Order: sequence, then C-alpha cells, then structure tokens
Amino acid sequence: MAFAYFEDVNFFTALYWAVIRMATIGYGDVTPKSEAGRIVAMVASVAESQHLRPSFPSWLRTSYPHPSGG
Repeated sequence: MAFAYFEDVNFFTALYWAVIRMATIGYGDVTPKSEAGRIVAMVASVAESQHLRPSFPSWLRTSYPHPSGG
C-alpha cells in the first residue's frame, strides 16, 4: 500500500487508516505526515467520492421521499 510506504508505517496501520478514511469516520489518530502521504490521502478521498456518487441519490430518495409522494 502506498500509504504504508510513504508514511513508513506497517501494513496493519495503513489498512486501518484506509478503512477508517473510506468509512468517513476519520478519528485522526493516523494521519499523513509527508507530502507523498497527503497526496495518497487526497487521491483516496477523490476515488471514494466518485465511487459513492452514483448510489447517493437513490439512498436519498428512499430515506427522504418527496412530499408529493413521487
């Protein structure tokens, strides 16, 4: 994993960071310190937002139906 390489952390720490980041929890206990690590974090954020975008409107429609019933 790029995060493990650039941030010099073990695989488990990098995996933990990725799961927590992708779940949008972001506890802040593991954060990128290097410029390369920050680039990895930005790419991961953009990739995840592109992944979630198609499913969001359908989730919104089922959670909050339109007042007119349609």
